[in-house]
Amino acid sequence: ELSKLSIRAPLETAITLSHRPSARFAELAVRCLSVEEAFLPARDALVQMGEGARSALLSQVRNPEQSALVMRVLGEMNDPVIRRSLLEFLSDADEEIRYRAIRALALRGLSSEGDRGAVFLAIERELVFCDQVRSQKGVGSREDYEWAIERIFGLFGLIHPGRPFRRMLLSLRSADRYQRSFALEVLEESLA
Repeated sequence: ELSKLSIRAPLETAITLSHRPSARFAELAVRCLSVEEAFLPARDALVQMGEGARSALLSQVRNPEQSALVMRVLGEMNDPVIRRSLLEFLSDADEEIRYRAIRALALRGLSSEGDRGAVFLAIERELVFCDQVRSQKGVGSREDYEWAIERIFGLFGLIHPGRPFRRMLLSLRSADRYQRSFALEVLEESLA
């Protein structure tokens, strides 16, 4: 009955699930994430379900329609298995998945030296990717390079929370020579 209701009235379904979270309905709550007005109560329900929602969420990471929303919810969950999964996604072949994993991990931060080690390995992989892309020519390679640089700055943000790596990246991309120079100085100071 609830599965039919989730199609006709996703907001009401998500609100009901957030008031009475049950792992039996985790898949329904995941489906409700894609409806804008139902996102918040569906997210609340899934976070309250905890590990009971884990498999329903992880099964949708590669679904293009759900991936961004699911990764956001995964980042809000306090579950060591999910944290390990997010760290594993840092080495995924799909660039979008890697980027979303970085953003999800940023919601709660890193919790151990092992987490930091995984992030350092991810930075190394992204740097190798940058080298490979730089050796290619064409518009697509420039976009891939910029995208990889953005992921690297996101990874730096995980290791050094609270530092303005996003602003530094935007300043480095600026046409203003002084902005770029200042960004390089701040970056050097932050990483020293």
